[in-house]
Amino acid sequence: MTNSFPNFVAIEVCGDQYSELAPVSIAWSLSSGEIKSTLISPDDDWEFNERLPLDLSYEQLVDHGASVKEIVREFSEDCESNIVFTDDAELLSTGLSLIFEAANSEFNHEVDFWYSAEVEDEVDKLLATSQWLKDTHNLSTETPEERVQLMLLSYNEHRATH
Repeated sequence: MTNSFPNFVAIEVCGDQYSELAPVSIAWSLSSGEIKSTLISPDDDWEFNERLPLDLSYEQLVDHGASVKEIVREFSEDCESNIVFTDDAELLSTGLSLIFEAANSEFNHEVDFWYSAEVEDEVDKLLATSQWLKDTHNLSTETPEERVQLMLLSYNEHRATH
């Protein structure tokens, strides 16, 4: 029997207000449970007026980031479902909209909280399990990849106990 996971996605942005946001890093899970992650090469329309998160530099984004077109292509291929799950739905919706807009593509996925992939009436238990897994696996959850890993672990733990 093969495992099939929902697509969990996390994003890191620079900026506080929508007009100043710039995506810098993204990670998502495949149905196999593997995680893809990448830095994001800046679009010309994005402004970087403050210190970048995760101790990144603008040069790192330019030199090592994937283009928005590459990200949109891979994300669309990997996340075939119309719904993706995350730990911050508003931030992810905004960040993905900026990426897709910069790539001249339309973002058509629904974004929901990761625990919606399970039973919503058990949210408190799921959140407690997630905290326990974070502590047990010593995850910092600072990067999108670590946040996706925690969502996968939480989903798998809940599935194993139900």
